[in-house]
Amino acid sequence: MVRDVLDLPNGIPSHDTFDRIFRLLDPEQLSSALQTLAGRHRRRHPRIKTEQVAIDGKTLRGSIDRVSGQSPWIMVNAWAVEHGLVLGQVAASGETGELQAIVPLLEMLSLKGRIVTLDAFGLSEGDCAKIMEKQGEYVVSLKQNHPKLEEAVRERFVEGLQQDFQGQKHERHDDTELKPRSAGASLL
Repeated sequence: MVRDVLDLPNGIPSHDTFDRIFRLLDPEQLSSALQTLAGRHRRRHPRIKTEQVAIDGKTLRGSIDRVSGQSPWIMVNAWAVEHGLVLGQVAASGETGELQAIVPLLEMLSLKGRIVTLDAFGLSEGDCAKIMEKQGEYVVSLKQNHPKLEEAVRERFVEGLQQDFQGQKHERHDDTELKPRSAGASLL
């Protein structure tokens, strides 16, 4: 209960009061404080593990400011897939905001032994290099929004198939058995 944590003799503050408070907060300082708090939580609960980290950006509805010409805000999130937890997020704005936010987000994360998934829309060579530097692996979903890259990958696969991948560095893994998630899976 709120009453156990705060003494609010005049009741719970209104929406407008919360709005004024949040407008006064420095987003970078708040983000830093939350990351410090999350780090303390991870040190106290080190058994929380994740294998897959999904990186994706989402535009925040209603965040465009047509009066000032401010582009809509984008939140780029790192998501622990197995647990449904946000591991970190970075705010960005503008057309290239998502691209610029991925590397700082990756900097916050421990990626050793993890598989990072992201789509090609927000991908740069620096992202892949950062993941490998942090001893992680990556899987990139390639869609038709990068036609030149899609065509280059398609040509490479066709060439590989025609030559049975002779002379091309590659690994192959076939898994035909479906592994259902256990109903009682827990975070710890």
